Amino acid sequence: MLETFLSQALKISLSSLPLRVYVSTQEWEDTEPLYNEPSPSEDSVPKCKRRQRLIFVSQVTDCPDPKPSEKKESTEVATIEPQDTESKLEQRDSSISTNKNHEVYILGLSVLEYETIKKVENEEKLIKTIYIDKLDSSGYGVFPERKSVVTEGRLTVARALVQGYLNYCEKEYLGTSKEEIFLHVFARAQPQYLFAESAKNPKKQILNDKELIQWWKKSLHTISTLDSEHSKLKGYWYVPGLEDIMQKSMNPVEDNNRLSWKWGWPYNDKDKAQHVIPQFPDDAKSRLLAKEDMENITVWEFFELLSISEECGSGRRAGFFVLHLSSSKSNEATQDTCEMMSNEQFRDIEEQLFYLDFSTYEECVESTTRLSDMLVKARVKYIEIIPDEIEKLPSQESSKRKAPIDGSEVNTLSSSLIRRKGKTEPTVNVLGGSLVRKKPKTG
Repeated sequence: MLETFLSQALKISLSSLPLRVYVSTQEWEDTEPLYNEPSPSEDSVPKCKRRQRLIFVSQVTDCPDPKPSEKKESTEVATIEPQDTESKLEQRDSSISTNKNHEVYILGLSVLEYETIKKVENEEKLIKTIYIDKLDSSGYGVFPERKSVVTEGRLTVARALVQGYLNYCEKEYLGTSKEEIFLHVFARAQPQYLFAESAKNPKKQILNDKELIQWWKKSLHTISTLDSEHSKLKGYWYVPGLEDIMQKSMNPVEDNNRLSWKWGWPYNDKDKAQHVIPQFPDDAKSRLLAKEDMENITVWEFFELLSISEECGSGRRAGFFVLHLSSSKSNEATQDTCEMMSNEQFRDIEEQLFYLDFSTYEECVESTTRLSDMLVKARVKYIEIIPDEIEKLPSQESSKRKAPIDGSEVNTLSSSLIRRKGKTEPTVNVLGGSLVRKKPKTG
């Protein structure tokens, strides 16, 4: 189950408080193929189905407002009834302020999962395409100061969430050598995605274009640190309008034996763009391909046009990432046994996200309650995670060397060499371990 992989990753995350994870999964539904690839006959037209997942991570706080010393980490929901009067809202906020235990949503992840069956040389091949649609934070998470704790082997909660999902995809979705996965990310900086009005929260850390692209590349690279003997990884990344020589300054990770990154895309430059580039909702590539006179544009020409488009040009930077996973295993993939909700229920939750408010802590608590109630009614069960204890670094004050009582100064040269000032003894020149030359006596 997906919850198991998320729990394993989040257990070693840098969270100051216990975490809760809600996973809502939509039923599979038939959809149009991702590619407008010409087929010689109706029998050879790829069959495609799609589902969406919404994953929310919350913390249970024990105070009305997180302590100022705690750091806030950067990177939907019952209907708000119209008859809710202003006086009722005031009463609601007052009750929140007096309650000591508050659940607040801190992270949200939306992914689209596709399964396409294609006939290749009279054999059916299963291609699983994953599009990480949105990742957002509310800005109300409570996390330790990075400078005060041991961070080795630990990930931020957001990065751990991504790693847990990647691990799930690799272990559960890859079966035989006839299966492969293409995972896509469109990294574009926006003040908010899933948590409405959270951009008004001054504690929310919003990354700029360059920071977000670097964050995603480093986060996707965490899949290479996972133990897997049977899968092969290839990574592609591209920032339209960014010169090749400039991309080195945006490369925050080093390649390793399991995953190396290629600057560019996993398509042939001369292929027609509409035949090989998948078209996802709310994606810059799809919007450009939908324009007129794009039928015969090649892949190379398409990415050249993308670099001067409204979304990727005019000083804006957007990153496109593709992870290709293939398998050499001979066993079948594990059967997915997650509980799915009806498409109507899922769309109601997704739609109501627009009507929530995460602008203040009190509004975040109220919106979290509404969303949690709606998920529970849809039979979504949360899992509770107690992160491993975070080791604290020694305080800087206790680690400082105390000055001598007499006030004399000591200059430390190394762990074994100390030069003391104010010495009046004759100088001794050391030539070696057994040779000492003394100055000749005078008089």
